Amino acid sequence: MMDRRIFLTTVAGLLVVKPVDARAQQPGGSGGTSPLPPATPVQDLRSLVGKWEGRVTSSGLSASEPITWTVDADGSYDLAPFGHKGRLEIREGKVRFKNLATGRTGTVTLHEGGGRRILRGVADDGLTWELTPAATKPLPTGRPGPAIRIGVLTMTSERERFRRAFDELGYVDGKTIALEYHLGPPDRLPDLAAELVRLNVNVLVAVGTAPAHAAKRATATIPIVFIAADPLAAGLVPSLARPGANLTGLSAASVDISAKRLQLLKEAVPVASRVGILADPTHPAAAAQLRELDAAAQALNLQLRTFQVRAPADVEPAFVAMQKEAVEAVVVLPHPVLILTDSAIVRLAAKQRLPLIAELRQYADAGGLMSYGTRYDDLIRRAARYVDRILKGAKPADLPVEQPTKFELVINLKTAKALGLTIPPSVLLRADQVIE
Repeated sequence: MMDRRIFLTTVAGLLVVKPVDARAQQPGGSGGTSPLPPATPVQDLRSLVGKWEGRVTSSGLSASEPITWTVDADGSYDLAPFGHKGRLEIREGKVRFKNLATGRTGTVTLHEGGGRRILRGVADDGLTWELTPAATKPLPTGRPGPAIRIGVLTMTSERERFRRAFDELGYVDGKTIALEYHLGPPDRLPDLAAELVRLNVNVLVAVGTAPAHAAKRATATIPIVFIAADPLAAGLVPSLARPGANLTGLSAASVDISAKRLQLLKEAVPVASRVGILADPTHPAAAAQLRELDAAAQALNLQLRTFQVRAPADVEPAFVAMQKEAVEAVVVLPHPVLILTDSAIVRLAAKQRLPLIAELRQYADAGGLMSYGTRYDDLIRRAARYVDRILKGAKPADLPVEQPTKFELVINLKTAKALGLTIPPSVLLRADQVIE
C-alpha cells in the first residue's frame, strides 16, 4: 500500500498539504498546462509591479489555495491571503525573493509571449508556483456601489496619500468613489493608461511627467489631472493659464528652483567646490534642470559632474565614480528611479561623507543633509481638489495649471553633526523643519 503520510509546508508563506510518496519526488510541471513563454530578463523591478494571482504548481501537491502577490515599485510585496510581506531584489542578474514572515527564499522569473505574462517562483527547497496578472474586476452590478471611478496612473507609491486626500473632500474609496490605482514602470505606462481608458474612469490622475504623457496619448476625452515637473517644457500643455483640451494639473516647479537648491547647498557647505549631480538625462525635465544648474554653478564658482542613473543598478556605480572624481557634495534630481532608491542613495552618501540635497523631504528624513522643494502631500491634495472641481462640472481646459507658491526647507542636523558640519545660522533660520 502507498505510504499516505503527509506533512505541512509553506510556499512563500503559503500553507499546503504535500503527500510523501515516491511519485511526489519526481520532477513535474503544473499538470498538463501549456509550456511557459520565453523568460524575459528583468533589469528593473518596476516591470514586476502589480497584482499577480495563481496557484502552486509543484508536482505531488494534493491541495493548495490560490495565492496573490502584490508587488510594489520598491521591490516589496504582500502575500495574500496570509498577510505576509516580502522583498525582491536583483542579484547577479537574477530576481531573488525573501518572505520576511517565514524566511523562505528563492528566485522569480518573468515569462512573456503570445499575449501571456507569467511570474514563476522557485523556492530554494524546490517548490514552485506560477502567477499571472490579476484581472481588473468591474464594479458589481445589480447592487449599490461607487458610481464614480477615478484612475491614478503612476510609477511610485501614493495610494494611501490619495485615499487621505479624497477622504478630506468627503470621498470614500470603495463607497462613494472607486480608486483605480495603476502603477508600473515607464515601458508599461501606455498599456496601463489604455486599461484605465477602457474602464471609462471619470477622471484620470497622472503622477509624473511620463505618466502624464502616457495618459495624454491614451485619451482626448477623459479629463486628465497631472502632477509634472515642468508641464510647459514637457509639451503637455500649450499654456499654463489656458491648458486647453482635456488636461490640467499642477507644476512641481522643480526646474525653477534647481538653482536655489544648489545655492542652499553652497551656503550650508561653503568649502565644497566640486558637486556631483545624480540624474537621468533622458528624463523629460532633466535637460532644463541641468541647464539651470550649470548657469548657477558658474555664478557660485562650483564645478559640476553629472552621474547618470537610469535604473536602480546604476546607483552604486555612480557613487564609485563620484569617489574617483573627488566629489564633495551631491544634488539629487527628481526621477522615479532616484526616488525609489532614496535609502540606498542616502546610505552611500553617508558612507562617503557627502553632504546631500534633494527636492523631496524623504531624503532628509532618511538621513540626507537637506531637502528643498514643494511638499508632495500638498501636491496630491491639490490634485484631488482639481478632480473634485471637474466632477462638479468644471472643464480641464478652463482650469489653469497651478504652480507652487510655498517651498519647504528641511535640514537634518543629526546628519550635519555626523559629517562634522556647522550649518550657518542664516541657513538654519530659513528652515521650515530641523531634524535633531
